[in-house]
Amino acid sequence: MRTGALARWAKTGGVLLTLCVVVGCSRFGFSEPQDRAREFVETLVTAPGELDKLREIARLAPERQPEDLLEGLSARVTLDFLRARRSQDMALNFAVKDMQKPDNARRLVTIRVGYADTGKVAEKELLLQVSVERSGQDDWHITRVTAGH
Repeated sequence: MRTGALARWAKTGGVLLTLCVVVGCSRFGFSEPQDRAREFVETLVTAPGELDKLREIARLAPERQPEDLLEGLSARVTLDFLRARRSQDMALNFAVKDMQKPDNARRLVTIRVGYADTGKVAEKELLLQVSVERSGQDDWHITRVTAGH
């Protein structure tokens, strides 16, 4: 009898754990600030017309434009360059290069965008830094994007 009760508890616990993982990850497929930052940069480069998706990733109000988060001419030039490369059918590789934690509510995420220069074997890279802040329990939103160093 005792092993039967233990088996039921284990089964119930497993179902609850699975449900929590599915519900937690289904929101976007990412819950960490670095994943949100990478997804935002990739979508901003590859699908700039998907404003609703970009607003949802960044957690922007409907009246705000995603490109308003770009700070400085260097960030805009970097974005235009990457979009031009993409329009030339060049493969771009988006990855998190670094993440700094100034405090518990803020992250500075460096996104590396790699691309192969025409006729070159080695891959080149451009960096964008994404500032992400916590606005709730685990609700991260993007506050700005700058050119990386």
